[in-house]
Amino acid sequence: MYKIEDVSKSYGDLKVLDNISVEFAAGKTTCLLGPSGCGKTTVLKILAGIEVADSGTVEGFSGEDISFVFQEDRLIPWRTVAENLEFVLGKAAEGKENGIDQLLERAGLMKYREYYPKKLSGGIRKRVGILRALIYSSSIMLMDEPLSSVDAANKKVMMDLIKEVAASENRTCIFVTHDIDEAIEISNRIVILSDKPANIKAVLENSYIGNPSVEGMLEMRKKIEEQIVR
Repeated sequence: MYKIEDVSKSYGDLKVLDNISVEFAAGKTTCLLGPSGCGKTTVLKILAGIEVADSGTVEGFSGEDISFVFQEDRLIPWRTVAENLEFVLGKAAEGKENGIDQLLERAGLMKYREYYPKKLSGGIRKRVGILRALIYSSSIMLMDEPLSSVDAANKKVMMDLIKEVAASENRTCIFVTHDIDEAIEISNRIVILSDKPANIKAVLENSYIGNPSVEGMLEMRKKIEEQIVR
């Protein structure tokens, strides 16, 4: 089990997080859902050790292999798409060309294999950034608005790919979004945050993920909206 307990964080006089406590089930996907600018990114950075909480505790994340998909794609500009994927593999990239090509094919990006980032649209760059997190053999994936600027059709492809890799490799995924439908489609548990200073408004088990249907989607959306407006 991974968790944070009573975590608070301020930047000067601006309090961003106010006694946040969340448990993240191992091998499952937890979504942090809340309005833009509420502190979701700060939570991820604290989990990754990039930021330090002013108070509270973080358990289970130290020493773990972590993949981080930032809001900005952070591709290496002088490397092609394939080389960006090879880079995160390091020495393990040797002999992995087929695996890279299979992942690119699944994501609909094979034709961009030899493109440099400056030649790619923002949405394609985001998708390559996601593939870098998926191809790196981490136990934890932190994803910060990974599907923003990705069109609807490709968003579905990428969500399915994230779910498949997370499930098949038993990875723990913490996924940040302000999009309710994304949260319902991809997560086992949804943590709803208030506006800043952020605290926990509700934690909902996602009934839709195990039994997907239009009715299930609408029911889960209603539950979330009720918590958001209360």
